[in-house]
Amino acid sequence: MKVRASLAEQPAAAAELKVLEAIINDAHFVSLHGPETTLIQQEFRAKTGKTSENQSKRPIDVSRWVLYQDMPEAFQKAQAIYREIGKSTVTVDLGRVIWEGYLKGGGSYVQTTKAVVRFDIDGKPYTAYPKLR
Repeated sequence: MKVRASLAEQPAAAAELKVLEAIINDAHFVSLHGPETTLIQQEFRAKTGKTSENQSKRPIDVSRWVLYQDMPEAFQKAQAIYREIGKSTVTVDLGRVIWEGYLKGGGSYVQTTKAVVRFDIDGKPYTAYPKLR
């Protein structure tokens, strides 16, 4: 699978998403899953459960967005589905690599085209994570 652009080409999208994350309660789609996080941090969390913000959680499948510009597209697609069916968790497929990371336990690097977007009670996305399996 091929990635389509570089991180350096996305400063406007990054700035908008950081503002959005700051105004949505408990949002963490950039801080824990943004392209600024490293694959080393993602693998460490998959192995230990420790986040890049030094919070201890359980080991899980973890990954990061490859490009900031994919987040708004995934959110828009997911919001359209959310409005139609009202489910607070929606899976979308963008048809290109949008996530990379590690399966729980680390060591198994994966890429995926699918994102799971979760909405709060106000219909705002507060997180998105990959559909790795």
